[in-house]
Amino acid sequence: MSTNKTQNYQLHNWVPEDKFLRAEINENFAKLDAAARMVAGSYTGDEQAQRLISLGFTPKAVFVTT
Repeated sequence: MSTNKTQNYQLHNWVPEDKFLRAEINENFAKLDAAARMVAGSYTGDEQAQRLISLGFTPKAVFVTT
């Protein structure tokens, strides 16, 4: 069982004396998988004032170039 957890994602963080539990490793991977969602793509405008682009989730940041 892990002695510590990381600050940002509360991932299990083991010290040399700790025993590894498979459930803790799987929990770490599940948290990382959920946090690491990224989408990349391109769009060429069609002169409309607004456009809805569905990503399947609400992004925390969007990078736009012209």
